[in-house]
Amino acid sequence: MTESSLPAGIPRRHTAEAYPNNRLRADQSPLPCPTSGSRLVDRWTLYDQVKQIRRELGLTDRDLAVLHAHLTALPKGPVDTGRPVYSYMSAANLRKRACDMDERKFRRGEVALEEAGLLRRVHSANRRRFPVREVSGEVGGAFGIHLTPFFESADWIQAKVEETRQNAVVQRNLRSSLRARLSALAKAARDGGFSLPSAIRARIEEIQRIVRRQTVTAREMATLERDAEELSRATTSLLDRHEDASDHRDDGSCAPLPPALPEVWPDRTAGRVGQYVRPIESIQKESPDCAERKAFQSIAAAWGKSPRIRDLYPATPRNGDELGRCLFEFSSFLRIDERLCHKAIATFGLHGVVEALDYLAERLTSLRNPGGYLASMITNFEAGRAVAAGRVIPVFASRASQKGGE
Repeated sequence: MTESSLPAGIPRRHTAEAYPNNRLRADQSPLPCPTSGSRLVDRWTLYDQVKQIRRELGLTDRDLAVLHAHLTALPKGPVDTGRPVYSYMSAANLRKRACDMDERKFRRGEVALEEAGLLRRVHSANRRRFPVREVSGEVGGAFGIHLTPFFESADWIQAKVEETRQNAVVQRNLRSSLRARLSALAKAARDGGFSLPSAIRARIEEIQRIVRRQTVTAREMATLERDAEELSRATTSLLDRHEDASDHRDDGSCAPLPPALPEVWPDRTAGRVGQYVRPIESIQKESPDCAERKAFQSIAAAWGKSPRIRDLYPATPRNGDELGRCLFEFSSFLRIDERLCHKAIATFGLHGVVEALDYLAERLTSLRNPGGYLASMITNFEAGRAVAAGRVIPVFASRASQKGGE
């Protein structure tokens, strides 16, 4: 076996085959020597720089995860920018290194990286990824992902990172300058004792809203700077005319000006950016406890009008369990089964069933079948007629009687 031949123990698709000359031998140094016109680049430093300019490149977190997976498939150590770099690990293994990403999302990430100019896809006939070996056994090419554009763009990426950092500093300073200028305009208007026109106030609020955006561009910031300069000149002119009018009124040389429109700045602002105060309070909804308390108040009133039930149960029930126990016990004394009592509660309501049972207890000596009489009361009530000697009246019937009385 010659020195350049591949040992049988190394897998066919082992990523170290992309750099056969970088294998350490006794006469080699730990780091590969760069070729002429190239330099060694640390892949993770370059990857961190790409993350800083991902918005400019149009990349997402998913695309960066795909790039990270391909970089982990390369041999350890720095990369020579003058040599071709291939990633031909199988897509299934790469997706495991990308947090088991879905296959379609992984391939879309590779397309996005290719559109950004960071890699090049080279497909085989069956779309499998494998190296192409020369006669000597060395890797001369590969079907898969070529990462050479990523490392060849190292200088451009570093320059873009520096440009982005400088632009961020400039935009931060412009934001501070714009905010200070707009605050000075508002303060000058308040100190001068006059109200800015609604058009100027609306433009100031619009500029403040745009400045708060994180994605505002340098061109937009320049436009906002010009708008703020025009607003400053307009406000200064208004302030001068207002002072001249005040001087004329003091001298008595001209008639007094009509009063200004009641347009004033708010006397208080929101505590934090992005929060607001409602102009009116929300309508308070009735809580379940309050509704239940009102229902038991009506039951207590009906309890007080039912002397026969009150003789057996002097204390008014305080909750639904006590009320149900009292009603079912009292109906059993009248020889009314529980099923019919349930139907009466559903028909009359709790307030009405109390007065209906008290009415049956009053006529118990003259009734041969209290259960049948209660069933007929339920039928009459459902037909819209009052029962229990007029003590239990349907709701729609009571409303009709009220309208007739009016």
